[in-house]
Amino acid sequence: MVTFSENFKQQVADAYLDKVEVTEATLSSSTIVMKNITFADEGCYICTFNVYPSGTERRKTCLTVQGKAGRDPRVNLLQRSGI
Repeated sequence: MVTFSENFKQQVADAYLDKVEVTEATLSSSTIVMKNITFADEGCYICTFNVYPSGTERRKTCLTVQGKAGRDPRVNLLQRSGI
């Protein structure tokens, strides 16, 4: 979906250009806002951070979309630690 590095900065995959907004992207803090969501976006997303020298850290966030088709759906993000 989105990658960030010191060398290449922020890169958003073409399929998500109209779906995500990165509101903060640093090596110490990252925030991604999903927008224009549909029922097809429901599911779990894994954030992976490759941190030197401590290694890889992962967190999973699940998105539940509720509402009637054709209306603004309500978004619930469930935070879970680990995978």
